[in-house]
Amino acid sequence: MIALQNYERQFDPGMPEGSAMVQAYVGLMLARCGKWDGKVFVAEHGGQVVGFVCVWAGVPSEEPDDDPSEYAFVSDLVLEPAHRHRGLGRELMTAAEDYARARGARRIRLGVLARNMAARAFYESMNYLEREIELEKRLERGQARRDGA
Repeated sequence: MIALQNYERQFDPGMPEGSAMVQAYVGLMLARCGKWDGKVFVAEHGGQVVGFVCVWAGVPSEEPDDDPSEYAFVSDLVLEPAHRHRGLGRELMTAAEDYARARGARRIRLGVLARNMAARAFYESMNYLEREIELEKRLERGQARRDGA
């Protein structure tokens, strides 16, 4: 988790360091597993954990304009860099999808940083499609509007 967080900081430098957030994040991830019928699948090589995927099978929709049925959500997919491009990520994702399907989920979602093109290409290769795009603008203190208003 620390390695993933530090890797993703290259796309969003405002994110906290991995070591500063890992304990709270893993606790929240596991609490959500209990709340939303989740499971963590682990990839091992030579007796060492080299990656994992976390999936929640029963996430309730909380938005009034969204499909009201529950959905599955992949919160994290992590692989040590030395073990990427060997099919392990695909195996972990397939395990997550199979689990969600067996638990009755009709759809599965995940989030990916917009600038993480490698991750986006991987998920697209597994037939994940863009569903919603969230945009962000950083606002500097004291910066006045310049649109004539």
